[in-house]
Amino acid sequence: MSGRFNTILVPVDFSVNTEVAVAKALELIEGAAAMIHLLHVQRRDVLQEFIKGNANRNQEKIHGKLDELSKRIRKSRPNVGISCWLTDSHSIEDAIVQEAARLDVDLIIIGKHSSNSVFTFSKTVLSSQIAIDSGIPVLTVKPGSLNGPVKTVVIPVGPTFPWKKLELLDTWRHRPGFHIRLVSYLSHEKDDAHSKESLLNTFRLLKTNWPGSVEYDVLRGNNQAKALLNYCNKVNADMLIVYPGVETKIGGLLNRHISDELPPDSRTQVLAVQPA
Repeated sequence: MSGRFNTILVPVDFSVNTEVAVAKALELIEGAAAMIHLLHVQRRDVLQEFIKGNANRNQEKIHGKLDELSKRIRKSRPNVGISCWLTDSHSIEDAIVQEAARLDVDLIIIGKHSSNSVFTFSKTVLSSQIAIDSGIPVLTVKPGSLNGPVKTVVIPVGPTFPWKKLELLDTWRHRPGFHIRLVSYLSHEKDDAHSKESLLNTFRLLKTNWPGSVEYDVLRGNNQAKALLNYCNKVNADMLIVYPGVETKIGGLLNRHISDELPPDSRTQVLAVQPA
């Protein structure tokens, strides 16, 4: 992984989710062969399979909306290629994972304007699960991040060196005022010498090689995701780069994750990437 995003997949539902995700895609896309893939997933409905007329009319509407959206993007960024895709599936998550693999994308961007659903026509779509299943970085963004540049990024550092997280930083290497905050999480019950050593090694590497500001902190608590969420709020983080799973899962009966807990006006974007 180079850390540069030349091919981005944006699942769309034509709501504010889409506007935010497309804006972030245009902000991050790079390269002479830059390509944004717009994907709309229709939830497969058994009844609609029998009423083909209604299904066909609905598809025509969606194709029209995709075409309109692609024209708007081309008008603002004529140098970026746009492809539109329409598929149906019983699982929106599975469809996103399958299309991301087929299109060989570098990044998936999911817009989320509420705290209970990513898409207006679906149950909760877990960005972290998509990152796990696809092996592709997934960026979750909310309307609060729409007009704010990424200046402060929080990176949790565990017992192993965070190579995959650091690779992603290449996109922002030459952005002025970009500030990195490394954090190590320790439970109240015990200290973790390996995490402390990894934190210091990561800090030393970035201080030597990163052109911007680098700091580190140590967090304590009984839930790593909650501690990270509180820290991001405290430092007004623009982005949190995490490994999906233990670093994102808040827990509870609804299987909540960090991106579910952030309010719609949150500036914090969550970038989930699988470890090596």
